[in-house]
This record gives sequence, structure tokens and C-alpha cells, in this order.
Amino acid sequence: MERAIAGYHLLMLLTVVDNKLNGKEDIVIRDSLSTEFNFTPNLDDEMKALSNLSKEDYTLHFQH
Repeated sequence: MERAIAGYHLLMLLTVVDNKLNGKEDIVIRDSLSTEFNFTPNLDDEMKALSNLSKEDYTLHFQH
């Protein structure tokens, strides 16, 4: 599961490069992860955690 969560974090941070989050992008990412890992992870808490990060914290987040 950690791999799926890390993938979700990375993909979601890449989607906000333009300072916008498109709901369609989130759906595509979630569908892709559920197909890849044969389950639908609960990613709502992960989205909350990501929303609290500043752009300056992205690198530190992935180093952790």
C-alpha cells in the first residue's frame, strides 16, 4: 500500500504545478491506482495531508 500512496502523492503534486487541481485529474489518478493495485485505496486522508503542504515542503515530504 505504501507504494500506491507514494505514487498518489507524487502524481497529485505534479498536477498542482500550475496551481490548479482539476477534479478530472484526481479521478484519472485514483482509477489508475485502483487498476494497478487491484483495490481502491482510501485517498481522501492523503489528499488532506497534501493540501496542508506548502510548495517549499514538497521535497522534504518525499525525502521523509
